[in-house]
Amino acid sequence: MADEVLNLKDEVKKEQRKYLRAETSLIAKYSPISQEEFKRKKNLYAASRASSYVESSLYEGTLDHCTKTVLEAIVRLEQKIDRLSSLLISGEFHKYKHTGEVVNISGGGLGLISPVNLRKGTYLDMCIFFPPAFNNPFFVLGEVRKRKALIEKNSKNNARYQLGIKFVAIDEKDREAIIRYIFRTERQKLREARLENEQ
Repeated sequence: MADEVLNLKDEVKKEQRKYLRAETSLIAKYSPISQEEFKRKKNLYAASRASSYVESSLYEGTLDHCTKTVLEAIVRLEQKIDRLSSLLISGEFHKYKHTGEVVNISGGGLGLISPVNLRKGTYLDMCIFFPPAFNNPFFVLGEVRKRKALIEKNSKNNARYQLGIKFVAIDEKDREAIIRYIFRTERQKLREARLENEQ
């Protein structure tokens, strides 16, 4: 019974975090992908989660919690470095066709200012760059769920569009890191507001 209560509390916390959204200003590189490519890449995300679990389960019972947590972080970092290295060596970083500004983010998706207007249902292969303190960058697969009409034209007469993107494939540890970033951002805003009111 106690386990059920704890699990329920965890689920409630997850739901609360799921909808917390922070205003931000981050860079994202992205490209539309076909449904077939989306399915293939989504399977890769599932495979990487399974391999991480297998690697961490090898140490079950032999290491204390702190050591195991550090070891899992190292394994994830190594996987991310391998992915970044292969992208750089293969020149695949140039595969991202567009660069946009992330204006808000949650554990479930983001708001993107885009130079291209993409249809609802379009799948995106994305790379999101966070401040240096975070385990950068984060790779996700997204789906365009909302789009606003043209929001502005700049001095060069270039159009910009606001898109609502849902994360449809993301490493859960990356999602947790995004949630930590949101909480840190919100705490910083509260501190700044408090200092402003004290002056």
